[in-house]
Amino acid sequence: MVGFKNIHRQLFIIFTVLSVFALPFSIKLCSISIVLLTANWLIEGNLRAKWEIIKLNKLIWVLSGFYILHILGMLIVEDMDSGLYDLEKKLSLFVLPIVIGASERLSTKEMKIIFCSFIISCLIAVIVSLIFIILSGHNITDPEHLNFDYLNKDNFRNSFSGPAKTWNLLSYVGFGSFLGIHPTYFSLYIAFAVILLVWQFRDIFKTLRYVIKILYSIVLLILLIALVFLSSRIVIVSFSTLCILLLGNYFFRKQKYLYGALYSCAFISIILLLIYINPVTYFRVIQEPLNTGLQYPSTDQQWNSWNLRLVQWKSSLKIIKNNWLTGVGTGDSQQYLNQEYDKIGLGIFQSEFNAHNQYLQTTLDLGILGFSFLILSFFYPVIKSGNNQNTLFLSFLYLFGVCCLSESMLEVQKGVVFYGLFNSLLIFHVLNLNPKKYA
Repeated sequence: MVGFKNIHRQLFIIFTVLSVFALPFSIKLCSISIVLLTANWLIEGNLRAKWEIIKLNKLIWVLSGFYILHILGMLIVEDMDSGLYDLEKKLSLFVLPIVIGASERLSTKEMKIIFCSFIISCLIAVIVSLIFIILSGHNITDPEHLNFDYLNKDNFRNSFSGPAKTWNLLSYVGFGSFLGIHPTYFSLYIAFAVILLVWQFRDIFKTLRYVIKILYSIVLLILLIALVFLSSRIVIVSFSTLCILLLGNYFFRKQKYLYGALYSCAFISIILLLIYINPVTYFRVIQEPLNTGLQYPSTDQQWNSWNLRLVQWKSSLKIIKNNWLTGVGTGDSQQYLNQEYDKIGLGIFQSEFNAHNQYLQTTLDLGILGFSFLILSFFYPVIKSGNNQNTLFLSFLYLFGVCCLSESMLEVQKGVVFYGLFNSLLIFHVLNLNPKKYA
C-alpha cells in the first residue's frame, strides 16, 4: 500500500511538471496533463478522507466556488452554447483547487522541481521563437501586419525608418507567432519565470560557482529582454512596479536605503533602455499612449489599441449599470458588448472584443456577486495567511491581478490554466499556512 502511495505521489509530481512545462507551447497538452493529474488523484483512492479535507477547507470552497457561480449563471443565460463553452474553458478553476488542495503537501525540493520546469519551459519557448524568426524572417513580406492594424501601421512607419521588418519579427505578436501565443500571456509567463528564478536562488547565489553565476545572469537577461520585446504594456508596468516594490522592501528591512535606491534606479534604467532600443516596444509603450487622447475618436482613422480600451470599458460599464445584480449570464456578455459596439460604429468592430478587464468581465457575466467572489478568491488566502505571507505568492497575485485591469485574463485558457495551476500550488504547497487555518 505504501508503495502504491509513493507511485501516485511521483505521478502527481510528473503530471504537474508536464502541465507547467506545456503551458507556453500547447494548451491542449497542458489540458491532457491536468486530466492525467486528476485521474491519478481519483485512482489513488482515499476519497472519503479527501472529501473530509475538501469539506473543512474554506480555501478550496472559495477558489472552486468561483466556478460554481458560473454554473449558477447558466440559469439566466440566453446563448446556451456560449455558456457551456465558457464552463468548459474555465473547468480548471474548479478541478485544480480540489485536486491540488486535497493532496499531500509537496516538499520544498519537489516544488523547486516544478518551478524549475516552468523556468526552463519559458526559456526554451523564447529560444524556439528566436530560431523561428531567424529561419523564416525573410519569408514574411509584410511583418508589420503581425503587430499593427492597417491604421497604426502607417503611424509606426512614420515614426521609425530603420529595419522595421526585423524589429516587428522580434516584437509583440511577431515574437510569439510561431508558438501561437498572445504576447500578454507569453510575457506574463516570462515575468513570473523571472520572479521564480530569483526566488529559487536568492539565498544561495553567493555560494554558486562563477560559471553558474554567469549562466544564471545570461538566462535572466534573455528572459528580461524577451519580456520587454514582447511589448505588453500592462505586463511591463506590473513587472517593473513589482520589482521596485520587492527591491524597496528587501533593502528597507536591512535598513540599506541608499542601496535600495541605487538598485531600483539601475533596474528602471535597464527596462527603459530595452524599451528605447526596440522601436515597436517604444512605439507601443511610449509614443502611442502619449499621442492618444482620452476621448472617442471622431473618425475611423484615429482608433488604436490604446483608446479602444476606453470603448470596451465604457461599453461594459453601461451594460453593468442595467444588469449589476445578476449580470447577463455565463458567456452572454459578448453578444451584449457587440450590440454596444454596433451603436458606436466607425467601421472597426468586425472582430469581437471582450471587456479587456477581468473585473468588468466577471461583473458583466455574474453581477456584483461574481465580482465579489473574484476579489475574495484573490485576497482570502492573503487574509488567512496573516503574518506568514509569502513573497512569492504575493508577487504572483500582484502580477496577475494588475494584468486583469487591461485584459480579461480568465476568458482565455492560457490565463485560466496559468492562474488555476500556480495559484493552487502556491496556496496549498508553498504558502506557509498552518493546515488548521484552512478550515
